[in-house]
Amino acid sequence: EIISIHIGGSGIRIGEKLWKKHCNDFGVDYNGALTDNSSKASTYFKAGSEGYKPRAIFADLTPEDIDCAKSFDLKGLLNTNLMVNGQKDVGNWAVGHYTEGAKIVDKVMEALRSESEACGSLKGITLYNSFTGSAGGGLGSLIADKIKEKYKEVSLIGTHLVQDRNCKSISTEIYNTILSLSRTNSTEDLLLLLTNNQMLKNISELGKPSLHDVNDYITQIPSFLHNMDNQNFVAPKFAVDNLAENKLRYVIPSVITSRTPDIFDDYYIYQISGESKLLNFGDLRHGMTLKSHFSYNNLNLGSETVLKHLGKFNNKNPYFWNKFKGYTYSNYENKNLALKSVVSLFNTTAIQEMFKIYSEQFTAMYRRKAFLHLYTHEGMDEMEFFEAEININNIISQYQACQDEEEAEEDLNESL
Repeated sequence: EIISIHIGGSGIRIGEKLWKKHCNDFGVDYNGALTDNSSKASTYFKAGSEGYKPRAIFADLTPEDIDCAKSFDLKGLLNTNLMVNGQKDVGNWAVGHYTEGAKIVDKVMEALRSESEACGSLKGITLYNSFTGSAGGGLGSLIADKIKEKYKEVSLIGTHLVQDRNCKSISTEIYNTILSLSRTNSTEDLLLLLTNNQMLKNISELGKPSLHDVNDYITQIPSFLHNMDNQNFVAPKFAVDNLAENKLRYVIPSVITSRTPDIFDDYYIYQISGESKLLNFGDLRHGMTLKSHFSYNNLNLGSETVLKHLGKFNNKNPYFWNKFKGYTYSNYENKNLALKSVVSLFNTTAIQEMFKIYSEQFTAMYRRKAFLHLYTHEGMDEMEFFEAEININNIISQYQACQDEEEAEEDLNESL
């Protein structure tokens, strides 16, 4: 089983779209009745006297978004006892991690305890939130801390919105992002990082896509978990083992969707090799892809066809493919799925470009001590900013060292 936790406004709105998709994928109607006896609904839903209920916890620092969750179309399905809120949110990480967040985190953990005890074999906990705010960032990283203390053997996988490349909408957003990335580096086993602008760019064919469209797009990503499960793996652990590289556990996802099988044409082959279909602003061609996973959803493909496709990918992009050090794939069929899709996940050294941009923005503000009083006023030690800066620079160094090592190995092999 897998339990999902949706934190902050972004996480809660992703939750609305995600659980509608899970209902459709696993044949559960909005009243909790199972309409497809062949499905693996028990992965995400708990069976009881009131039907199938999502293993879903919702948490925020204020009541507004929780009230919104209670009014979703799914309101008859979601368990309101698993919804937790505080009363104050002023937009900085320290509020979510120390003051207001500390007041409600025990209630979140109690909700998680009750759900985990109802599981026969809990294998994964997934987090959905934005690192840029106080609830998603501060409270989210606090919840991750607590989960790692209590559930050491359970894979913790986060899907996180992070700051866009040039976003200046909220002055403290870069602080929140860096503090969250620094803290979760030691608590989460796998982190999938997304940016709104890149996703909006990817779905621009919709005309004027909205954030609702972005959330629909995000819901395609978790399919790789039950896709892997269909291959008789312990899916969350398999994902961590085959995507994390020691302490390098940051992943750039890509999603291609279609209602027809034509996503395997040359357009797909070229798009996936650049930045245009990635959900983060990295460019795979600028680094070494250490590990990757290709998840094929509802395409009715045999292993031979999948391998043929990956070979075609190789032929079209020999330089790009040579930068891959390893990949896995899985193939999932579900008659309930409306869309056909390929979800690709890349653990690549190219992600250090993103960390470098964040580090420069963070350092520029931190050196001027801009807005620090907002955080220290909530009881946060200024030393945490210094430690976060060091942690992010260490991550950059680790990715660069890994890239240098792989390139040196390639040069040696070519000289032999």
